[in-house]
Amino acid sequence: MAISSRIATLEEQLAYDGRFTAAELAERLSRPPSTIRRQLTTVLASRHLAIRCEVAQLHTRWPITVTWWCRLPGVQLQETIAQLRNDGSVRMCMSLTGPSNFAVQAWVSDMADLMATQARLERILHPGEIADSSVTLRTRKRNGWLLHPDGRSRGEHTRLT
Repeated sequence: MAISSRIATLEEQLAYDGRFTAAELAERLSRPPSTIRRQLTTVLASRHLAIRCEVAQLHTRWPITVTWWCRLPGVQLQETIAQLRNDGSVRMCMSLTGPSNFAVQAWVSDMADLMATQARLERILHPGEIADSSVTLRTRKRNGWLLHPDGRSRGEHTRLT
């Protein structure tokens, strides 16, 4: 098996549960723990993979998710991303194809916070604009994990077995 496919298999296991120990990964992948530790070190050092901990959003100070679909001149993309990196409420931004070519998603505490965050986004986007928005009050699945109504994982994953 090529090294890149071994790393991909390791990444798939970590996508399923990033809390696996090297020993658990070694057992699941039928490899020596020392090999798994070395591969983990390589993939984490490459910054190709980042491990993060998801939280039950409803138990945070920011229980509301808002998504904005924006129109943005392509030459403005990198500067807009650089500015959004400094906004702690922004969880995701990405380029899209079509008339709305940029999407931004944030977690906010309430409607006043949503409106303030949107105003900041509009200033950053200028001369671009927000084309549409969506407010999500409850998320049923995050990163493949099915969630209880309170946002905690049900322990069921829809991607890997």
